[in-house]
Amino acid sequence: MEGECPLMGRACSTDGTSQLGDRIPQTRFPVWIRPECARACTPTCRTGERAELRATGASVPCAGLWRRPGHTPDSGLAGAPSGKRGIFPNGHSGTFYLYMADKRVFRIVLASPSDVQAERDVVDKVINLINQFLRAFDPPAILELWRWETDAHPGLHVKGPQGLIDEGLRIEDSDLVIGVFGRRFGTPVSDANSGTEHEVRHAMEAWKATGKPQVMLYFREIQEGSLSPEESEQYQRIQAFKKELSSTDNPLVWRYKDLVHFEASLQTHIWQELMGRMQKSRHADYPLSLLRYSANANETCIRKEGSTELVGDIFLTCTYDGETPAAYPLLFTVFLSVSAPISQRPIPRGGNPPTPYSRSDVVLLEVSKQSGKKYFGEITGTDEVIFRHVQLGKMLPHESRQFQISNLRCATYTPKVFAYVSVTGALVEEGMHCVATVQRGCDFDVRGADGSKMFDDRGFVARQSANLVDQRIATIRFTEGFTGAFKSRAGESCAFGAIVDAGDGNVQVCGLADRGTGLQVQFHHIPRGIRVFVSIGDLGHRKRARLSDSGPSLVPDAGRTINQIEVRELLVEGGRSGVLWEVIEPLGYGETSLDVAVFASFSDDASTNPPAPGYCQVSGGLGPLFLGMMGGVLEYPVPRFHAVFGRFCTILTVLP
Repeated sequence: MEGECPLMGRACSTDGTSQLGDRIPQTRFPVWIRPECARACTPTCRTGERAELRATGASVPCAGLWRRPGHTPDSGLAGAPSGKRGIFPNGHSGTFYLYMADKRVFRIVLASPSDVQAERDVVDKVINLINQFLRAFDPPAILELWRWETDAHPGLHVKGPQGLIDEGLRIEDSDLVIGVFGRRFGTPVSDANSGTEHEVRHAMEAWKATGKPQVMLYFREIQEGSLSPEESEQYQRIQAFKKELSSTDNPLVWRYKDLVHFEASLQTHIWQELMGRMQKSRHADYPLSLLRYSANANETCIRKEGSTELVGDIFLTCTYDGETPAAYPLLFTVFLSVSAPISQRPIPRGGNPPTPYSRSDVVLLEVSKQSGKKYFGEITGTDEVIFRHVQLGKMLPHESRQFQISNLRCATYTPKVFAYVSVTGALVEEGMHCVATVQRGCDFDVRGADGSKMFDDRGFVARQSANLVDQRIATIRFTEGFTGAFKSRAGESCAFGAIVDAGDGNVQVCGLADRGTGLQVQFHHIPRGIRVFVSIGDLGHRKRARLSDSGPSLVPDAGRTINQIEVRELLVEGGRSGVLWEVIEPLGYGETSLDVAVFASFSDDASTNPPAPGYCQVSGGLGPLFLGMMGGVLEYPVPRFHAVFGRFCTILTVLP
């Protein structure tokens, strides 16, 4: 080396005085680095990403360090982190390579007629979502969406407007072309029956010549009886085009029912194509870590209304491929990205004054050992969790360790929830998994007093001039949207709990829910003078739900029995009230719903309780709906839900 640092291309002193920020090529190349000068050498690649190297155990954010091929594996790197983050072992004096990688760009071209603008917006949404995951890839990657409205410009062309669009889209240089058809085929161009057909055929010809771009075609399922005469003619052209393709190129096309189906299918298909291309593009001499990782996950069904839904657990396996035991304890960091907002409960740190929240109760646990250590994740954004410095110790040759990520809670706004796991130093095999499908959790309706039939538009009808004494006026029914949607407190909790120090002598039980699923009803426009009572539990024999008395909407000590049903009176303010039942036991086999009773009472004596003409409406669903305050401190109840209430139903009408 003779005192010269090849990374900087000039002499480099060992006291850390080298100039920082020099640029290096965006290519893979070997560099001989001495640990004593690595402290000062901080190259910057042309994309502006830093490749920071330190000799004292610091991370390597955008470059990888690994052993020289053939070098004796004598370090805790186990042959090396080769990803965008890694660990440089303390005092190690071996020879390493430095790798600076380009950000990989995948060009996607969208081709469609003008009637599927909603689908075009979905394509943009899906690509933006996937790009959130690709930031964590090694090296990072990005999807670029090209379409005529953003990448073409006004002007003249010998081939007409389509010629300008072709020059803007450059289909032959793309990696993927997505074609979407709905009711219309499009406007004819010089060499095809529509611009979309021209672009699809152009892509197929390029694929036959060069193997790219891949072409994915989507056709919306249309009921022909719903088409106008002009749309019917256009739709027939679509069918003829699809039939012609089947007889010539025979592509696999995809049919979708609606936008939800299209979004879920497109997201899955792009991921499959992307992962296949990335695996094929890996160069044979890419230096790999001796630590090999793979992931899988459980997929569960969660509630559309949920803000704190437990998604499926993620399992990470780490295998040491070295032929000799690791000389140093090994460690790595896990990055988890999710396609839905993460809604974890924070864990406060102790101290005086307490430090800000930096941990959450999502947990990574080593399950391959009985005494496996727990690691709590740090929420670094709305959709990312980091587990830092997961300890592996001195692994033996071909030893494997298993880790489980549990108690991950998300708010649900999309048909599916995906998770992508990455680690420092290596690519995770099958790192992308679906961890949840989303369905509506509860249907709400109001029935007559005996529960046998639905109300008419007026509900129970009472006269202002007649007394109403402890009259059962309605039955409210909560129906499970899918099996297991109504959960007890145990069902809402995570199986892997842990007691942690929350500071100031307090403890927090991570993973433990505050209550079972809440079944909530809101009463609106209660006529003045009406007293309303509700049953304290469901009407079933097992009493699987009970009234929650934690809220302010119940009259204190107003319990009584009406027709052998225990009830509580609601506290009415401004014509409004609300009540919540907590599920204490899940529904049994064959059960699909829970019923609760509503009673009303008033007197026609104008001197005591004059009733007012009017009507009362109710709405209902899962609850509670929002964060709560306790002693001026924001609380994070689990579970909680966002308002996806069913329709408003009139439950009582008081006539003059």
